Amino acid sequence: MASLLKDVTLVGPAGEQVPASTLEGKVLAFYFSASWCGPCQSFTPKLAEYYESFKANHAEKDRFEVIFMSSDRDEDSFNTYRKKMPWPALPLNHPLKKELAMRYGVRGIPCLVFVDADGATLNTQGRAAIVQDPEAEEWPYSPKSFEEVLGDSFVKADGTLIDQSHFNDKYIGLYFSAHWCPPCRDFTPHLAKVYENLQAQGKPFEVIYVPADRTEDQFNEYIQVIARLLRQGMLCVCVCVCVCVCVCVCVCVCDQSRRHALLERMGVQGFPTLVILSPERLVVNGQGRTAVAADDENGSEFPWAPKPFLVLSESTVADLNADPFLLVLLEDEAAVTAATPLLQAVAKDEEAAAKADGHDALRIMAADVDGEVTGFIRDFLNLEDEAPQLVVLNVPKQGKFRVPSTDLSRENLDQLLADYRADRIQYGSLKA
Repeated sequence: MASLLKDVTLVGPAGEQVPASTLEGKVLAFYFSASWCGPCQSFTPKLAEYYESFKANHAEKDRFEVIFMSSDRDEDSFNTYRKKMPWPALPLNHPLKKELAMRYGVRGIPCLVFVDADGATLNTQGRAAIVQDPEAEEWPYSPKSFEEVLGDSFVKADGTLIDQSHFNDKYIGLYFSAHWCPPCRDFTPHLAKVYENLQAQGKPFEVIYVPADRTEDQFNEYIQVIARLLRQGMLCVCVCVCVCVCVCVCVCVCDQSRRHALLERMGVQGFPTLVILSPERLVVNGQGRTAVAADDENGSEFPWAPKPFLVLSESTVADLNADPFLLVLLEDEAAVTAATPLLQAVAKDEEAAAKADGHDALRIMAADVDGEVTGFIRDFLNLEDEAPQLVVLNVPKQGKFRVPSTDLSRENLDQLLADYRADRIQYGSLKA
């Protein structure tokens, strides 16, 4: 923890100095927040109540501390806001806040990140954790295995009970969807057809429907819609009994804790979302909806591993949110076409190298600098209308690196990827 907080001196609730060394051996919760943020204003009193109860009653009360990481715009706002909190704060505009936000993948506020005494991540969804566990019975919210989150209660439409062994050696598609969601209703028929054809081919694949329906009636109605798209009987994953007749597995709408746990575990931010998991329960593709939608009804590209090279389009832009990318902006569509063979080869070799040494591959995406989708990306990232232009993006960690060289030679690209693998990329903020 000393290396994580370095030699920082924090500011206590009364303005007193709090050396970071006093936090050695403690579980920390980094609270990213700001006075101008409405949801933060609503959540801060709840966190304060949780904190004060913990400090008064919990058996581990001396092993826990919260640190406020402010995004306030001026010192007066910062001081007024932090005085409402019974825990210390990092000084305003301290560079460590940005460093920790990137390290723990903070994308918005309020965000509460629990870390252990060594700085290892325990839970990046601390806000939801304490709302669901106000008595701190599950503190410090160590991550559960996928099997624990999914549960072990499964019932077929005919009432036959099965256990989690049904999924052994199979790929799983976690399908987060809802009856009220028009894009979900558009995508579900295609997913159902792909699923049905893969079953006919004997492919090891199962879909688990995780509902965002608002009522049990909506849930049951949507299940019946799915059923009419398919010809087989459905498995249902639930604590309570629900009547379903369709192919994929589902988590019952009334099982709130499991639904929320899966939503948080997979970082779902919108619907529909399809997350593809391997038989080892590793994420194969967090953008499964895009991959399956682009596939034919036979599921020819199953199990839809992310492609190392993509061309920016409306259907691929969501991939930028999921993984680190080298974004290559080129003069026009003809330039993208001309550069594609080289970029594909470089991306394929990078993918192989990543698998060999266990690092996360830097995927490559090419784009016409004047394309409509590219325009939105350039505006968001504050990029100039220039080409060629190379930018390393790490949206999950909110980082961007403008590559000084515009040389698209194999030698230069290989060196850039070597720098990425060696952690020599110096990220700035996404909008810098």
